[in-house]
Amino acid sequence: MSSLRRSRMELGRFLAVRRGQLAPEAVGLRSGGRRRTPGLRREEVAMLSGVGLSWYTWIEQGRAKNVSAEILGAIADTLLLDDAQRAYVMELAGKPAAAPSPLPEDLPVAQSVVEHWQPNPAYVLDPLWNIVSANESARRLLHLAPGTSNYLEHFFCSPAVRATHLEWERQAAATVARFRVQSGPAAENAELHALVERVKARAPEFERLWEDFVLREDSCDVQNLVHPHLGDLAFTRTTLAFTCQSGLTLNLLMPALGSRTQDKLGELEAARDPGGPLTAKTGVREGAGAP
Repeated sequence: MSSLRRSRMELGRFLAVRRGQLAPEAVGLRSGGRRRTPGLRREEVAMLSGVGLSWYTWIEQGRAKNVSAEILGAIADTLLLDDAQRAYVMELAGKPAAAPSPLPEDLPVAQSVVEHWQPNPAYVLDPLWNIVSANESARRLLHLAPGTSNYLEHFFCSPAVRATHLEWERQAAATVARFRVQSGPAAENAELHALVERVKARAPEFERLWEDFVLREDSCDVQNLVHPHLGDLAFTRTTLAFTCQSGLTLNLLMPALGSRTQDKLGELEAARDPGGPLTAKTGVREGAGAP
């Protein structure tokens, strides 16, 4: 059996199981008395989805080829699929995943995760790289501000960020290549196009890199930073899918082995002044806008 055939069969089995889990009342139908099997009938799913019964039957039997994303979306709506289930259906059918649902404004779980990574920098991005959560080290060392900033725009348009990265040109190329991959599912999103055009207008380097169409999903990378008091800091960045909320990525910076970065971060944490910016252990308060 070919891989495509197996995927179609798996898709059919999934839809049939999900259909059996839904009570008629959940989709606005009356149960109509006693049923031989629980859940919805095929003809009910077909009717509610605007799909012919024969075609829907073929989909469940794994016999339907080239099912459109529109039909799959209608069936997903009928079966009340969540984001993860929709993505699974689209993947089995070989279709691009739909854009995830809008993110809630309050994501305490994301913030809790990054705070537990302290004193190492950690931050969470949405599919368009808006900064959802960031811990204290990320805010101070990388100049991240949740709710007010976009990582891509900040990276290319902030002089402070440029000064922080010792290898800014290399990081710029890697950043654009990674953003192209991670923003791919949102290719038709108007907000994505507006973001790209906005950064192009402010950063010629970004426009050149964007038009090169380099794609690279480097889930691990080296980031070398410089702090005005601590000096050079070497990190390994690891990017993970934040699976409890579709579309989010968790970015963790770990001190590079063999460097003094971990010790320096400890000094930074010990000297943190709740009333002002982070300082070195000298206790000298940094000026406004300093990292």
